Amino acid sequence: MKKDNILVLAIKLFVICFVVALGLSALNYVTAPVIAELTETKKAEAMASVLPDCELEKFSDAVYIGTENGEIKGYAVNVITKEGYGGNIEMIVGFDADFHVTGVQYISMSETPGLGTRAKEEPFASQFNGKPARDFSEIQAMTGATITSKAVNGAINQASDMAKEAASQFVKEGTN
Repeated sequence: MKKDNILVLAIKLFVICFVVALGLSALNYVTAPVIAELTETKKAEAMASVLPDCELEKFSDAVYIGTENGEIKGYAVNVITKEGYGGNIEMIVGFDADFHVTGVQYISMSETPGLGTRAKEEPFASQFNGKPARDFSEIQAMTGATITSKAVNGAINQASDMAKEAASQFVKEGTN
């Protein structure tokens, strides 16, 4: 009798897990396109914020070139770093034509609330503006969130490299 009881409990547990998994799958199926659309909208708004008054032309999956009256004014780069304390940090970094930072906008991050998430706040958020990448000697790391500070710094440097590579390829393509 005990074996039958265990078998009945196992079948009930299986049915419950199956129904829950099916429900979660259906929920994901319904919400995934909405989440993707909202993320794309957020990225577009972030790019417009870091390169205001520019027309954005997609150069690659991660790099957009900002132009005004046909002249290159800057670059908007979507970069994801895996170096954050709580996981990935995705952000849009803007650069002017001389590769000085014009702005940083965060798309998503999983940092510790109240510590790493302060990267979005002042004074940390704007201290990169106007500076060339790799010249962040005056950047003040956030107390208690050094890993996040280094991750953001590294991501901006990575974004700069991506923008410079796109610029060199764009010049090569334009001369061919």
